[in-house]
Amino acid sequence: MPLELLPLALVDGVAYASLLFLVSMGLTLVFGVMGILNVAHGAFYAYGGYAASTLVMYLVSSGFQSPFVLLPALFVAAIGIGLIVGWVLEFTLIRRAHAYDPILKLLLTFGAFLMLEDLQRLIWGVQPYSASEVVGSLGNIQLGDITYTTYQIVVVPLTALLAYGLLEYFLKYTRLGKQTVATTHN
Repeated sequence: MPLELLPLALVDGVAYASLLFLVSMGLTLVFGVMGILNVAHGAFYAYGGYAASTLVMYLVSSGFQSPFVLLPALFVAAIGIGLIVGWVLEFTLIRRAHAYDPILKLLLTFGAFLMLEDLQRLIWGVQPYSASEVVGSLGNIQLGDITYTTYQIVVVPLTALLAYGLLEYFLKYTRLGKQTVATTHN
């Protein structure tokens, strides 16, 4: 690899690792507390992403162009819908399966994943959605000869750091967080 591509690889690696951290953080917490490998966990993020893109497209078509409106709307929609889908799956399927064999729980969440994936195709179709208006409205950052989006180099890593900090605070300083940690060590 040419040395001039090293900064590009580092920035792309940090941005991608930040996204993987956000997904794996929830998956690890659920597995540590409940002992269930929730294969459908990725579908929660997909629903959040599609909902966020849909909301951003609606806001842009309604005349909102400011990143100060679009970026918070993106996060609220993604987190809100992801939490709602996860909550519905928890209360309709996972809670009823606690007494089952771990393999059956794995199969149950895999079946839920397949259903959620098909429902996602039914709602949004198979064409990819994008919130490029948000990414574009934040501008670009020039590092050497390479141009990066501010979203990629600032927003994604800061979001991962903020999520880590909030999780750390939750687990160490709140009563529910301490109970969660105690449950994982039991």
